[in-house]
Parts: sequence; C-alpha cells; structure tokens
Amino acid sequence: MSYFFYTTLDDDGRNKRHTEFFVNEDVFLEDLANRHIDPVSYFKIPDIITPLIDLARPKLTAEELIELCNYLSMYVGSGLDVQSALGDLAAASKRPAFKKAMLDLQGYLLDGFMISQAMEKTGVIPSAISTLASIGEESGSLEGTLKDAAEHIERVESIKSTTKRAMIYPAFTLVAMLGGFIFWTAFVVPKIVDLFYTMGVELPTATVLLINISEFMAAYWLYCVLVIVSIPSCFTLARRLPKFRYLTDRFLWKMPIFGQIVRGSQLAFYFQYMALMYSAGIPITTALITINKSLSNSYFQSRVSDIADSLKSGESLLDAFGANDTFDTLVNRMMGIGEQTGSLDKQLTRLANIYFERVHLLVDSISKLIEPLIMAIVAVMFAFFAIALLGPLYELMTNMRA
Repeated sequence: MSYFFYTTLDDDGRNKRHTEFFVNEDVFLEDLANRHIDPVSYFKIPDIITPLIDLARPKLTAEELIELCNYLSMYVGSGLDVQSALGDLAAASKRPAFKKAMLDLQGYLLDGFMISQAMEKTGVIPSAISTLASIGEESGSLEGTLKDAAEHIERVESIKSTTKRAMIYPAFTLVAMLGGFIFWTAFVVPKIVDLFYTMGVELPTATVLLINISEFMAAYWLYCVLVIVSIPSCFTLARRLPKFRYLTDRFLWKMPIFGQIVRGSQLAFYFQYMALMYSAGIPITTALITINKSLSNSYFQSRVSDIADSLKSGESLLDAFGANDTFDTLVNRMMGIGEQTGSLDKQLTRLANIYFERVHLLVDSISKLIEPLIMAIVAVMFAFFAIALLGPLYELMTNMRA
C-alpha cells in the first residue's frame, strides 16, 4: 500500500488536505473518480517514508475497536442508521484518533462504500474486523459477525494483557540489572580500580576483565544506553522487511517457552476465525485463503498457505490438515469428526477454546518458569563482581596487616 496526499476545495473555496492509502496510482484516481472528487493537486508519498508514517499514525485501542463493533452490531440489529452510531461515537470520544476514524467512516459511507470497505479505507481498523464485516454483509448476518468480531478482540486482548502482566516482573528485573551493571562498571568500578593501582595489588584475570569492561563503559556508557533504548523502535522498523519478519517469526515460533504461547495464540486465532467464517456460510477454501492473509505470523502463514490448494484439488479436510505437520493429532482428529458428522463449526470452536485455554495456562505459569532463570543470571553477575573486586580487596587488606 502507498500513501497519497491530495487537496480539494471545500464549499467556501478553501483548500482541504487529505491523506489516504491505495495499492497504486491507478486505483487512487479510479477511487476519486467513483466518489466524484476532483483533486486540485496530489502526489504519492515515497514508499521509504511509509513505515515511518505507519509508526507515527495513532492506532485505535482494543477497547475502542470492541466499542465500535458492539455499537455497530446493536445499531444494525435494531435497524437504526449506522451513520448516527458513528456520529454518537465521535461525539462521545475524547481521543482525537478515534474521533477522526469515526468521522472518516461516516464520510466513506456517505460516498457509497459498504461498511467493510469504509473500515478498510480508514487504515486504522484491523483487516480481521473489516473481513468479518464483509462476510456479514455478503451473508446478511452483519449484526452477528460484528458481535463475533468484538468477542474475538476481547479474547485476543485477554491473552495479550495476561502475557504483559506475566512479563512485567522479568522485564523490570532485566532493566534494573542492565541499569545497575552500567552504573557500576561506568562509575563505581573505576574508583575502586584506582585504589588497586595505587596500592600495587596484583590483579587476577576476573578483575582485569572487569577493568576492560569498565573502561569501555566509562567511555561509551551514553552510547550503550542509546542503543538499548533504540532497539525496540529499530526492531519494529526492521520487521517491515519481509525477510527479516519471516526470520524473527520463525525464531519466535520455535522458541522453547515463548514459542508455545506464540503457537497457541496463532492456532486459537486461526481456528476461531475459521469457525466464524464457516458458520457465516463462507466456503471453507475461501475462508482459509482469507484467514491466511490475516495471520500475523509470517512463518505460520507460509506453513498453512497450501491447505486451501489441497482442498481445491479434491482432498478432504482430514487429509489436507493431516499432511501438514504444523498441526498435532488433536487437530486432525477433531477435523475428521467435524467433517464426518457435519459439525465442523462446533469442532473448530472447540479447537479455538482448547488453544486459548492452553495459552492462558502457559502465561499464568510463565513467571514461575522465568524466575529461576533470572535468579541464576543475578547469581552469576554477583559472583563475577565478588570474585573481581573482593579478591584484590582481600589481598590488599592482607598486605596492609603484614
């Protein structure tokens, strides 16, 4: 997707600026023509700047997305005007990003777009929600799919929030350890080392190593802090590169502890999304193709991309999923049962619930699993400082007594 900046004239003849994203310039111009918009000027924003715009662009929170889906579901089910719902949400919101998104949705609906298309064009609503809205529009069950979308976001966010809570202690401990290490090696150790040199103490290997580290940190501690602080943003930008994203996704998928959480959450999303689409009357092959585009883990996406092709070639669900080693025997067994008994949507929902439950259990126990590792790292650091500093100090005190 590319961003296009263009200006139009309002009713008072003043320039009005707009920014939207499209696949290419032809689609951009065709879209403006369909909406009877005659731009005064326009230009395409360079693609190299696109990741920076995406990072700086305010995103809707999970709570706002849940509120939007529930509100629209209620209005659609009651037969009320959806634009009134969007106007109410915009008026009640104190957050500019959400207010703008609601007004943008209103504008796209006035231009004749469907709800799902309007959601997609805002650029701030996840594709999973716009896809479910599209399914609801096609099947005539928009109320139900929007409600399902809200429930899906709630379940995903419950896993995210639980994971974040479990990671607070290890993250805080890690930051404290790094801060303490930088402070000691950059400011405390050099003063102790000066004492060693003054007294002519023979320094062991551990102390020499600590001195080398201390000299480096004393000279470059500010750069070290900047590097540590910039790692998250640099990592986020690098994830925009497909190859780097694939490698990191593959690494996360195969990690011993966190990999189980990644795999469980991805599989839970996969099967719940499939259950929602299949229940809405979408053919299973179409559902799989749509789901594949919505997966956040590119490694998992590549592993399951050929399942829809296998089904198109005449294979059964049991054979198609059984031939893919991404899924365990439980998945294959429940797929076979659902296919044979005509209860595929129920089996898919059960699979999603099983994986959601597994993730919750893993997240609940993750702090207990990480705590011994953190204690071991702290013990090693303490032992290193003790050997490097207390050894020469003991020798110094011995020499002074002699």
